[in-house]
Order: sequence, then C-alpha cells, then structure tokens
Amino acid sequence: MEDRFNVEDVMKFGSAFHFGLEAGSKSELLLAMSCLCKGNPEALLVYNGFKDANYIVFALVTRKLALNTVIIPEQEEELDQVFTTMHAIIFYA
Repeated sequence: MEDRFNVEDVMKFGSAFHFGLEAGSKSELLLAMSCLCKGNPEALLVYNGFKDANYIVFALVTRKLALNTVIIPEQEEELDQVFTTMHAIIFYA
C-alpha cells in the first residue's frame, strides 16, 4: 500500500466488488482510512500489525467514520492492549 495513487485506483475499480484494505503500520492505516472513506461502505479495513494504544484509537475512530474495521491480534499481549485501550476510552473519555 506504499503508492497512494495505485491504492486509490484499486479502490476505485474494486468498489463494485467491495474491495477492502489491510494496514500493517500507522502510515498505511492513515492511507487506508482516506481511501475507504471515498470507497464502498461495505469494504473491510483490516488492522494487521502491532497494536499500541494510538493504533487502537485510530481503529475506534474509523468505526465512527462508518468504516468496517477488523482488528487482527497476533499475540495475546495485543489482545490485552485492545481491551485496555477500549476500556480507557469508554470509561474515562
């Protein structure tokens, strides 16, 4: 997902097929968010990579932007970080 114009073309032509995107870094995540906001609302945005608190906050923001977001935890610690961050946002925001 390094080249923004290629990603935008894939999203444009794949919109009818509900093409989604996978993001493994924060820079890819921001690019995916911007492309999917203009794409098909049924497309998935898959978060795949180390999940720190900021990464998880971005995931929750994408839900507010009506994007279909899926977080893929690869390690048990990442799942704990997802729950801890979500709890902090829900109860302390």
